[in-house]
Amino acid sequence: MQPAWEVLLDQTAFYPTSGGQPNDLGLLGEAVVLDVRDEEDDIVHIVDREVELGGVKGCVNWPRRFDHMQQHTGQHLLSAMAARLRSETVKRLLRSVPSISSAMSCTDIYLF
Repeated sequence: MQPAWEVLLDQTAFYPTSGGQPNDLGLLGEAVVLDVRDEEDDIVHIVDREVELGGVKGCVNWPRRFDHMQQHTGQHLLSAMAARLRSETVKRLLRSVPSISSAMSCTDIYLF
């Protein structure tokens, strides 16, 4: 099993697994974000290495997020059409993209 650290931020641009969409991936500084979880009042970032306290640049894998947003919206549209036709839909599993794209959206985040 790969070592992992939990990181809590005062704010985040990373989306946790929720509402039918998978979590964002990306970077917090040099640390690879492996998972993002919604745990009660906290968004917990699971990373592959320690992250220093203080300011950190967070980079969200935007192509992956945008793909998942489109798929999620498409599922809502299909469900609405099926409901209109009084039919049932089958949920589609969102595919995972295992690599981190070079096209990421980055923002400065402060770690406490």
